[in-house]
Amino acid sequence: MAGVLAEVYNVRTHGNGCIRSPWDEILLLRDLEQLVAEGLVKVVRETRRTEDHLPPSPPDGRATKCFQDSQTGEIYEYREGWERGGPCFDKIVLDERFKVSPQRRPI
Repeated sequence: MAGVLAEVYNVRTHGNGCIRSPWDEILLLRDLEQLVAEGLVKVVRETRRTEDHLPPSPPDGRATKCFQDSQTGEIYEYREGWERGGPCFDKIVLDERFKVSPQRRPI
């Protein structure tokens, strides 16, 4: 069963994390805000741009927000656009983001 974030992902992106258009970015942010207000999704992490001088900031300087689907537990990350690319909204697979030993324990 797909969660609400999977549905938003399928509608607003090309299936590779790239948001379809500037209008889809506006609608994506509106959808996420509404889902958080309804309690279907929660914000699990937020970082600001390096210009804000607020650590921690992502390596490329873009602001990010991670959202967790309350029903499925899946986590999706929104990254704002920057000088080298547009905004992204993609599913996070924890094994890709964090080093994990073969016994499934964090290193």
